Amino acid sequence: TSAVSQRFRVDSAGLVGIGTGNPLTILDIHSATPRIQITDTSAYSVANLGGGITFKYIYNSSGTYTTGPNISMEKESEADGNYGAALKFTTRLHGASASEKMRITGAGYVGIGMTTPSVKFNIEGGGHSANDYTQFDILIDDSTNIASGTAYSGIRYKIQQGAVNFYGYNRTYANGTADANVKYGIGFYGGSTYDDKITITKAGNVGIGNTSPT
Repeated sequence: TSAVSQRFRVDSAGLVGIGTGNPLTILDIHSATPRIQITDTSAYSVANLGGGITFKYIYNSSGTYTTGPNISMEKESEADGNYGAALKFTTRLHGASASEKMRITGAGYVGIGMTTPSVKFNIEGGGHSANDYTQFDILIDDSTNIASGTAYSGIRYKIQQGAVNFYGYNRTYANGTADANVKYGIGFYGGSTYDDKITITKAGNVGIGNTSPT
């Protein structure tokens, strides 16, 4: 006869432990390979096939629950034998229903503000007011305050061709000395050194092959 081994416990506080007799949260799972599997048993041809996790919460003083964000899987085709699947992320704005904000397709493409990204990272903006220059789809915010040298922030494009990178940058000098020292430009990065090709100063001066145009 085998010895009895506890696998599952609900303690006096209502906490559930799987693989542990001392659960510390509502559901506490202990295992060398802890995994949770969600299986959708609907027919393969059902639209929006896939399981997910939905978050609900109390949103008013009456204790009313509402449905909030959701993370779910979606089979990408209703065709027989097609098992491609995407991962969807929905959020909810006050005054609106929950809606999809980001998707990772089966091909690994990431779409923000769209459901059919066609490249590795695809953003679809919208909802901007006319002449409002504070609304951007991408913001790169570098708060680095270095003691010496130059700080770069921007976008770097790497092409596996002699380890040369093309980059766009916003460059500021040590300690952000004098706002006039902020520069913008594009250039090439060879793995250890930056080679600025086009520089635009805050004053609007443009230099080609000259990093300090006047």
